[in-house]
Amino acid sequence: MGWERVKAVFRDDLDTSIAIISGIAGLVLAATSLLGLTDIKILLAITQVALASLSVSILRDRIAERARNASLDEVARAVRDMSLIVRGVSEPMVFENQDAPYAQIMEYINRYGVREAVFLQYSGQACATVVEAVLRTPGAKVTMYLQDEKTAAALRSEFQAQRISGSIHNLSFWRLKYGAMSELNVYKCSMPMSVRAILLDDRLLCMGWYTYEQDQVSDVRFPDDTVAVFGHDTAVVVARKGTPEFDALYKTFKRLANNYEHAREVVTL
Repeated sequence: MGWERVKAVFRDDLDTSIAIISGIAGLVLAATSLLGLTDIKILLAITQVALASLSVSILRDRIAERARNASLDEVARAVRDMSLIVRGVSEPMVFENQDAPYAQIMEYINRYGVREAVFLQYSGQACATVVEAVLRTPGAKVTMYLQDEKTAAALRSEFQAQRISGSIHNLSFWRLKYGAMSELNVYKCSMPMSVRAILLDDRLLCMGWYTYEQDQVSDVRFPDDTVAVFGHDTAVVVARKGTPEFDALYKTFKRLANNYEHAREVVTL
């Protein structure tokens, strides 16, 4: 073993160094004993060297173990945090009204963009900001199904009939404003709509429901209304592709969309 290699061992391998030093000390002690030269001071000195070497080895092992434990704890925290993030992104979420989920959809569009969006809406007023956000995206396509205002009027909800007409007016304006940037197709459906939904790129689905209730709100503009249609304050589910909940909701969405597609009237904007 060359001197450079010996120095490398003493520098990089503390356990081997301690073993070598202890072995040399033991040989020296044995030789002095055989020659009758053993002195209590020498014996104590060699013992102290051995104990000191052992202490250094134990201390180094303790430090290394603590470092390993700290590293493992850090990895565990990172894995736990990532797990929370993944669950937050992938697990379906249920909200009591539309405010929070629509805000999340807007954030999703602003962050990731969107290529195609399909809307199932009664009047489309409540999701107007989401529709416009999609239309502002270059190359995006919007397909929107609205309740026919004649159906709303027949159900004795002139209030909703007026909202549908107002929404179509806004969509006409947006067609002119964003026509060179994106595509907008609007259809009316005569059968009463019961589900409201927004589907983005077949990946993110926001779905809620409409309730038909007795109109107990006194509105001088529509004194003959007897039916109130509510959607903005009913429960909403947001699910992402890759989850069983998305698959279940998507089947219902596609069934409704296919039905509307075969029984729709094109809205001229």
